Amino acid sequence: MPGETVVPREAGLHGQKVLLTGASGFLGRHLAERLTRSGAALHLLSTAAAWGEAFRLRSPSTQFHPLVLGQTDLTELLNGIRPDLVIHLAAQGGNTRTGCDAWASLDVNLRYGAALGVAAAASGCPRFLMAGSHFQHFENREDAPFDAYAAAKSALESMLRGISDLHGLDVVSLHLGDVLGRADPRPKVVNAILSALRDGSEMALSGGDQFLMPLHVEDAAQAFLHASLGDEGRPSCGFRRWAVRPHQAVKLHDFVSLLERESGTRLNARWGALAYRTRERMQPWEGLPPLPGWEPHHSLEDLVRELWAGAPVQEA
Repeated sequence: MPGETVVPREAGLHGQKVLLTGASGFLGRHLAERLTRSGAALHLLSTAAAWGEAFRLRSPSTQFHPLVLGQTDLTELLNGIRPDLVIHLAAQGGNTRTGCDAWASLDVNLRYGAALGVAAAASGCPRFLMAGSHFQHFENREDAPFDAYAAAKSALESMLRGISDLHGLDVVSLHLGDVLGRADPRPKVVNAILSALRDGSEMALSGGDQFLMPLHVEDAAQAFLHASLGDEGRPSCGFRRWAVRPHQAVKLHDFVSLLERESGTRLNARWGALAYRTRERMQPWEGLPPLPGWEPHHSLEDLVRELWAGAPVQEA
């Protein structure tokens, strides 16, 4: 209806106490805004203290809790909050091209999430959502991580499955495609391509036959809102994994062609200058069942237009 700002499903979160981690990240920022608009009583848990305080000033109803890994007593914190829902997005990625190894990030990617799950169960929280990844499914196998980052995701799922079985915590892991959108500060290949299109710099790339699963960040945020109230609107209990896929997969070189068409500029690319990584997605992601009742609203063409419109302009 005209003027309506909260869709019926999001309205179900009104007044619910939601604890969100990773809110200073790209997806987290979008989800935090959506949760605020839904009327949820939002609690942010983050190591990014300055960002958290700035968000709280813009949204006085939001409460910010600074996190010091290995020092913050999560059980005490969650017992004080008594959340109705925990959404765990916090993660630290690795880069197999630069040698940044996510095995060194286990405190964030595994131990933190497991401790949060234990604390959530102890506090009586009924529901826990986490962000998984399509990179947990090499060659579309059920559990075949592409890299150490994805392996940590799978290990955390195993621990949360045990917590669910022991304590009755309802756990849902949403396996996401490649989350993209404008104003994305992360060092992703798509963002590097956008910068190279803007400034004309040369860019070394692989052969470009690997597939991207380009998922609009707002569609990813909506998936978490949808899952917050239970599968197909019915609360349930146990551990489940759902796929959050875009409408279509696209090869990297075809994605670049779409950006070139939108920008009217040719990328100064050296295709084949880089070897493919040990594990690449050389086929579209399939297999894991999709999140019931959810589907993406943004087309690939919509996303390409938005990415180019929001690409940073290089200063002279």
